[in-house]
Amino acid sequence: MKLTQGVVLICLVGKFRYLIALVILMIIKEMTVTVTGFDTFSRTKKMRQSEWHGKLATTLIYLTIFTHILWGDIPLWLSLLLLGLCFAAVSISLVMYTKKNISEKNPSSMEKFKTQK
Repeated sequence: MKLTQGVVLICLVGKFRYLIALVILMIIKEMTVTVTGFDTFSRTKKMRQSEWHGKLATTLIYLTIFTHILWGDIPLWLSLLLLGLCFAAVSISLVMYTKKNISEKNPSSMEKFKTQK
């Protein structure tokens, strides 16, 4: 998790309690990506580069943070919409990075998975 994003979101949880769901998802995503990425690196000696879905998630998180800070009495519907967009983007990023790390670690397992579809 980008530490700045996490800390600012935790601060915003004081006023917008439901943002805790995003903080928890970000922690889960970062822990998962770190563990699978480290395992992949230790086996392949390849470093992962950031991808479009991670950049999209980061952009949406910053948009949500800035909107909540600058618009203190943000309408609930807009706040929940931004939260939903962030939640979706971080979830997609979690799945795609994990899938990529697993496939790079063990390419034969992903080939079996693809042929079973």
